Amino acid sequence: MNHAASNEPAVSAVGIKLKVAEAMTKDAGRAYARISPEDMVAMDAAIGDIVEISGKRKTVCKLMPAHAESRGKSSVQMDGVSRESAGAGLGELASIRKVACRIADEVTLGLAPTIAQQVLAILRELREDGLSILMVEEKAVNVVGLADFGAFLSLGIVSMAGPMSELTEEVQAAAYLGSGQSS
Repeated sequence: MNHAASNEPAVSAVGIKLKVAEAMTKDAGRAYARISPEDMVAMDAAIGDIVEISGKRKTVCKLMPAHAESRGKSSVQMDGVSRESAGAGLGELASIRKVACRIADEVTLGLAPTIAQQVLAILRELREDGLSILMVEEKAVNVVGLADFGAFLSLGIVSMAGPMSELTEEVQAAAYLGSGQSS
């Protein structure tokens, strides 16, 4: 079938290509990628899976079903932060693929510094072996050198996100302090 002439997404071994669309206001800052259930089936993904979205850059989002009025449009709804992180503008095509990912939530919380360093060393080894890790950590310094991508939350909403190489200490301080600039 000629995908260019149809309304069906192009599916390949690396994922699916969909047109980037605006997220609903209530999804802003949640890092959701909403697609039609049919597109989820085509890419062998399920609600809640972590997906990598590639435009000019790459980011990750939690996969959610599109709302009824947005289904069947071969599109992925993303908020502005996620679109910017992926380098994908409205109306542009982005590649979406499910990624193998494990979640590490506050793994150093309450640990002695030497034990925390041992845990981080194990995570670093797993990453070097090719495992994607979604890490939640209060102390950003613990993930510098381990993470490719960082996101800062304020009251559960993504306030800033991007490649770690772009998240300088000043930017991290501003995100931590909840301001648009550091002092």
